[in-house]
Amino acid sequence: MCAKMTASCLRAARRTRSAPCSKSWSMAGSEGVEVGAGGVTFGAEGGRTVVVIRRLPIRFRDENFSTDSRKHLNCSICVVKRAPFRDRTGVAKYRHEVLAVVLRAADGEQARLQVLVRRREHEPFAGELALPSGPVEVDESMEDAVTRHLASQLGLSGLAHREQLETYSDPERDPFERTIATAYLGLVPRDAELSLVSEAVWVDVTDLPEMAFDHHLVIESALKRLRGKFSYTNIAFALAPAEFTMASLRGIYEAALGHEVDVTNLLRVLQRRGQIERVGTQAGSGARGGRPPSTWRFTSNEYQVTDPFAALGPGRRA
Repeated sequence: MCAKMTASCLRAARRTRSAPCSKSWSMAGSEGVEVGAGGVTFGAEGGRTVVVIRRLPIRFRDENFSTDSRKHLNCSICVVKRAPFRDRTGVAKYRHEVLAVVLRAADGEQARLQVLVRRREHEPFAGELALPSGPVEVDESMEDAVTRHLASQLGLSGLAHREQLETYSDPERDPFERTIATAYLGLVPRDAELSLVSEAVWVDVTDLPEMAFDHHLVIESALKRLRGKFSYTNIAFALAPAEFTMASLRGIYEAALGHEVDVTNLLRVLQRRGQIERVGTQAGSGARGGRPPSTWRFTSNEYQVTDPFAALGPGRRA
């Protein structure tokens, strides 16, 4: 039993590198049967039906085929994965993209560390949240690619701090094609004026939903890097406003580190390292009355290693 692949189906498959979800068909006769003059060949591969259209393998699901969307395109009919490409000398050619983990310390009753994501419109993982990402062009650096994709996808321009995290090269991380991704960490100050697109979403890192691809692992790596650097650098400047009270800065540290921080100890450590300086006092009294709290600022808005041997751990409760 089989159904005929129509010309419209073939055009859609060539355009989207997938088979239309509204159609249903099985193998046309025996393995290796060529259908039509469009370079369409049916065959079998590892128990799956395969259709090759212009050298793009389209794997049709059968009744026993896994629908795990983390490994395969979540189409009701088929799974698409581009065939590997090699140059004349046999060297593999593949896609190289950049990922950006952009974090901020959201204000409120309790400071919260949030990551900037967007909802994917297309397969794979259509409808799921994902980090901003995109390919690196042949005439640009990876840093320029990060800047370009953040601006074009989310309307974000300018980061207080940016650094490269690591590279992800699992051959199965992208179900569509072989893709190597280099991830970057970016930080946005609390008082930054942003004009993000409507598709941009800030999500608390303590309550992450299911993420597309391996992006949850990338976020975990970024958090680990940030928490480590809070102990021996001035990286908190990139999350803090231009001027702040120590209570506000403590909230940022607690959001980033994931544990309580004693404000007196924090002030002592940062002053000893020369990271902050007093600016003045706020107008009016503090939240509990009494003397107005002092305002502070970081002495430098550039990333610096201030104490390579320090470790700021959670305090002990009496």
